[in-house]
Amino acid sequence: MYPLSVFVRLAIVLCALGSVTLAPGALATEVAETQEPTRKSFFRGSSVSYRHTATTRTFNKSFENTWNPYYAQTIVLSPRVWLSDGFNLSANALFTREFTQSDVTTEENETLMGDLTVSANAPRIVHIEAASLSLGAGLAVITPTSKSSQARTMMTAISPRATLTWSAKVLAGLNISLSSGITRYFHEFTTSGRESPLVGSCAGTTTGCGAFLNTGLRNTEWRLRHGATLSLGITEQLSVAVSQSLSTDWLHALESGLLPSLTPQETQDQRYGAAFDISVGVKAVRGLDLRLGMSTAGPQLAPDSSYYNPFYNRYSAIYLDLVCDLDEVVGLVAEGLATEP
Repeated sequence: MYPLSVFVRLAIVLCALGSVTLAPGALATEVAETQEPTRKSFFRGSSVSYRHTATTRTFNKSFENTWNPYYAQTIVLSPRVWLSDGFNLSANALFTREFTQSDVTTEENETLMGDLTVSANAPRIVHIEAASLSLGAGLAVITPTSKSSQARTMMTAISPRATLTWSAKVLAGLNISLSSGITRYFHEFTTSGRESPLVGSCAGTTTGCGAFLNTGLRNTEWRLRHGATLSLGITEQLSVAVSQSLSTDWLHALESGLLPSLTPQETQDQRYGAAFDISVGVKAVRGLDLRLGMSTAGPQLAPDSSYYNPFYNRYSAIYLDLVCDLDEVVGLVAEGLATEP
């Protein structure tokens, strides 16, 4: 795995190219005013983002009985190709490195890759112009490139979704969207496993190592998710966004032979999660955005069966994004080359 610094340098170089091209303000303005409109780019919406993340409990040592700080950096690659005005293909790949003492990695300063997701998107299947409503749909295929998915023996996942969006001319633009999606996970085994057995000598036994690799934690078979997002452009350079989503997971069913004869309560096969995000975005220069926000994503129930605060709890994190629009940067470089004598 390449070190995270390689991806960081790549993102900084790409964004710097765009910023340098934009530096002569008068020249950029003159080109924008005199240049005739061109057709839409096939790669519009493609981006590279560089994120700094720190949990809120990092800044409060008395938040819990034990202090467990978390600070990480993430590079997200999000290419997009438009095959027509109403249909595009996109991908998403992220690489994360934690700089505090990690609870999940086995090597110091290890860079972890997330699951690679490839999607087919149709943002406007139906558009009602009079009501400013749009209905979109998409289908995502998730591949198990992360260590956590590999530990769960995930082979792939398929996730169809639908989105309803309402737009209004409020300030620089108001958008409210409602989305629903369902994900089907395919696993080799119904439970997750370890990289190596707890008992090293199990290979020489008649029963094998299966019992010492299995964690007993059941994997998610189905996930249903509903969400709402509100985004408001205050000015052309300043925007705010708020989103909230709820999810329900259905685990793989237990085999009847594994159930005890006497149970104090019915087996619970559902798990419930919630995610909240609020952010402020600033368009620094053309092709380069800054976004500061707070996200909270985790289970709905605490270990004592009480409900977590859905907006702020132990899973809350503050993040700062540097988002580079690749299509805009390429356009800026092309404009700069075209104006050279």
